[in-house]
Amino acid sequence: NTPNPDFDPLKEIEKENKAIELQLNLLRENNPRLYKRRKKEFEALKSEQRARVIQQNYQRLSLLKPKQ
Repeated sequence: NTPNPDFDPLKEIEKENKAIELQLNLLRENNPRLYKRRKKEFEALKSEQRARVIQQNYQRLSLLKPKQ
């Protein structure tokens, strides 16, 4: 699995956040009560995704570093 030097973690986070926001907006329109309960779950999911993307990026960067 070759690391992608063009990988941008911020773009990846933004893309995943847009998907979560879309789901959240649909839920808000269709079921406002459930939206209130699920909003915290979505926020936690966004944090987990950010952490995962950042961790993956650090792993890729460490693979790109020249060995000493």
